[in-house]
Amino acid sequence: MTNEEQDTALHEAARNRRSHVVEILTKEDPEFSYSANVHGETPLYIAASIMPRWSEERGKVIDEILTNCISVDYGGPNGRTALHAASRVRDDGRILCSSLEN
Repeated sequence: MTNEEQDTALHEAARNRRSHVVEILTKEDPEFSYSANVHGETPLYIAASIMPRWSEERGKVIDEILTNCISVDYGGPNGRTALHAASRVRDDGRILCSSLEN
């Protein structure tokens, strides 16, 4: 189920920094494919682009997506990735990279 922007519940939870909702959604169906919305934004891309970059909830949202989802789409609009989004908010990508290592 999506809204008019093709956002899923995970898109909205990521956008609103609701890590507990992200955890529930991603653990409930880790194989679900969370594709991009009409703006080309995936849930991970949205989470990576959140300000402030040092938000604890932002880190939890990113970690839950990368830890629980089996097939994560890193894409964003215009060929950008979640790492591009993180760099646009002056994040050095540490959260993304450390989650990928685990």
